[in-house]
Amino acid sequence: MEDQDFIGSQRWIGSLEVGLVIEERYNIPCNIMSVHCGTMVCSMLPCLEAHLKTHGSPIMIGGATGYALTLVGVNVESQQVLVLDPHYAEEDDPTKILNTQWCGWFNCGSLFPKGKFFNFCLPQANSHDRVVGIRDRDNNLEVARVRSMAEEERWVGMCSTMN
Repeated sequence: MEDQDFIGSQRWIGSLEVGLVIEERYNIPCNIMSVHCGTMVCSMLPCLEAHLKTHGSPIMIGGATGYALTLVGVNVESQQVLVLDPHYAEEDDPTKILNTQWCGWFNCGSLFPKGKFFNFCLPQANSHDRVVGIRDRDNNLEVARVRSMAEEERWVGMCSTMN
């Protein structure tokens, strides 16, 4: 988290902090996926789709662009994502929300610009698996899932020797 003047302020939190709050408040572990370039997001669509099908929880997204998004659907074939804007604060009227800037399908390549980083918070409802790290080596995304502290310590030790 940020410095003490953050508490009680009106400043935004990022998807990393959202994950910490969900874990602390609701005891639901959250996986964080980070990409250093928006063009990498399209290759993650099968993983994001699997998360939505397995856990059913929305995916909160933040990053260098300064906007926050909530991903609630994925179409891998068309390379599109269904996104809700979490800033919507009006009445619950589907005609005011659907097919507007508040909710719609977007092409993955245009929504996540090249050269911008993004963090994805994936709440793991009904799961005790944890992702302890994501390592980009040779343009491959590596994810380590662990179920115990001993397994986490082994993975962290292994990663610290890889450079």
